[in-house]
Amino acid sequence: MENELLENINRNIEVIIGLLLRSLPDSDAGFRGRIRMLNDMGMRPKDIARMLGKSTNHVNVELSLSRNSKKVKRGIR
Repeated sequence: MENELLENINRNIEVIIGLLLRSLPDSDAGFRGRIRMLNDMGMRPKDIARMLGKSTNHVNVELSLSRNSKKVKRGIR
């Protein structure tokens, strides 16, 4: 019973976060920016993907591209 309640609360929080992210103007945070923001907050790629309606693989690719672009900006290769 308690586990079911926690899963329900978690699902509702994911819906709220998803709605808030979708309500942001694209200029404030593009898709990659949203993924990076959720990742920086400690969310797992699996959870980010479910929240944004994308595959886990897509989220992992975006995170990898984001990390690589940061390295290039710093001059690290």
